[in-house]
Amino acid sequence: MIEASSTHLWLNPAVEVDFRKIVSRAVSVLDREGILQSSGNLHGQLRQFGDDLLPGWYEDWVLVERERYRQLRLHALEAICHHLTNLGRYALALEAGMAAVACEPLRESAQREVVRLHLMEGNTVEALRQYRSYAHLLADELGARPSPSMDRLLYGATDTLPRGSQ
Repeated sequence: MIEASSTHLWLNPAVEVDFRKIVSRAVSVLDREGILQSSGNLHGQLRQFGDDLLPGWYEDWVLVERERYRQLRLHALEAICHHLTNLGRYALALEAGMAAVACEPLRESAQREVVRLHLMEGNTVEALRQYRSYAHLLADELGARPSPSMDRLLYGATDTLPRGSQ
């Protein structure tokens, strides 16, 4: 189970580690081969994508790996959301999109996927609510506004929203 050299210890590669499975799953989603297979047990798999790597550990190597995994899972969750939205599987798409937003609330690409999903579903009020929530968070945390592409997504998709309704 454990292998060693004179300076290092490591797990035998044959030992199954759930983190390796999750990384492999995320990579297959991003390669597009895993997205169609994902929707069957997607709810359980999305929960796996929600966990950080070794929370509470602060060694340099852990911080680098944690950030690498965080970026990978965010991209995978956004890809799942985008794909399921295009298939019209809105409830599952929303699960993936909100999981990405929960991982990083200030990440505009995740917020944009959720707004796009609401618009595709015809829920303009939900899209506006998500946009406003993000805009307030961005202003409070960074003193910034959503990007012009986020504005275009929301206000270019509908003529029913007045420009001052932000």
